[in-house]
Amino acid sequence: MSGLVRPRSDTAAAVPAHLDELLATFWRPAQRGARMDAVGSPTELPWVLEQCIRCLAPDDLWRAYSDGVRVWLVTARSVAPASQNPSAIALELHFIGNDGTTCAAGIWGRSSDTQWSLNAALVAVTAPLPHQSDRPGLRRMQLVHPRRG
Repeated sequence: MSGLVRPRSDTAAAVPAHLDELLATFWRPAQRGARMDAVGSPTELPWVLEQCIRCLAPDDLWRAYSDGVRVWLVTARSVAPASQNPSAIALELHFIGNDGTTCAAGIWGRSSDTQWSLNAALVAVTAPLPHQSDRPGLRRMQLVHPRRG
């Protein structure tokens, strides 16, 4: 994961709203009418996902949704935006499977006058780091820039 950059104090309170906006736009479990229930507490999650939440840094965010059988979990952190625009925001998202492994990850960004866009995809390297081989679900992430049209 890339390093955590604390949001500027004037926008810190807006980060959860930005996350909710991004998820509602692009992520099916968070969209209205998706017949999913938001999970409000880590204790409502399966044990392995609860542990993922408990390991997050204090400024990291998470959202989870369930249809009663499956759970969809995403974690997010504010990162330095690619743009030098002072109103730009960037969020690093990790989509976590029911077994606690990262299914997909990427850095999404937007300026106040633009829509959200995927700035970079993060892909898992199949071989775990040597010191993490005894920790299932942890994989090194590599930055992959999306192709520009």
